[in-house]
Amino acid sequence: MCKTSNRTETHPSASRRSLWRAFVCAGLGLGLLLPASGCKPKGESERAKSGTDREVFDPKTIAPGELSDAVAVPAPYDDVIVEVSIPKDWEFRRRANHLVYLRPLRTRTGYPYITVNGEPGGDVQDATEETLQQLADEIRGEVEKESSSGFVLEPEPITIQDQQGRKFQGIHYVVRRSAANTSGDKYLIDQLHLVTAHGGHRYDVELVNTMGMLNDYRPQAYATAAALKIKPKAGKASEPAPKKTAEEASSGTPKQSADQSDAAP
Repeated sequence: MCKTSNRTETHPSASRRSLWRAFVCAGLGLGLLLPASGCKPKGESERAKSGTDREVFDPKTIAPGELSDAVAVPAPYDDVIVEVSIPKDWEFRRRANHLVYLRPLRTRTGYPYITVNGEPGGDVQDATEETLQQLADEIRGEVEKESSSGFVLEPEPITIQDQQGRKFQGIHYVVRRSAANTSGDKYLIDQLHLVTAHGGHRYDVELVNTMGMLNDYRPQAYATAAALKIKPKAGKASEPAPKKTAEEASSGTPKQSADQSDAAP
């Protein structure tokens, strides 16, 4: 009598299909585990450089860029003129809330831009080697009070020198904050500040761009800061000397007034 076998025969093609399914599932599982273990797809590491790494903002890595024309604007205090050199391929625009507003030519978006502003400072009258740390501490305390901003780079002293030997001596720091477009959609922006003090006022060269994109335009900001000049308005540097009378010119001796001649020695 023939016995019926209880063993089930497996067709070769069915076996291969089972192996293929196991291979695909293993691959999918590995793909899910890789991001969690720190492996990232190609290119993601570049996108992840959003400005949180201190090395990204090392001022020694990027030299000041090229400049073109200069614009001089009067400051609304102290009878001074603020002279700013415009980066190459950028333009000057007038903005009511900024002394100087600069943006790239032919740009179609609101970013990037560079502004220069002045305001009454704190206890530091002028930025020097001896006062830079005090200036940095003052700025740190002021920014920390603003809940809308967070430091990406805390205030530190910096000296920038361009190809012509012009120097900027002051403080640099980077903050990140939320912004919104006209539709109300929110996004993050980074702000690089280059702050110096002169005559009791602070002058802030600020580069603003979308998050993680400051490095593309830091040379222009450095160049603008290095070439920044604070000058007295014409006729304000010193009082003009009084004109000599004909008698004084011939004798060479200034003529005394009645009060001066009668004054006690």
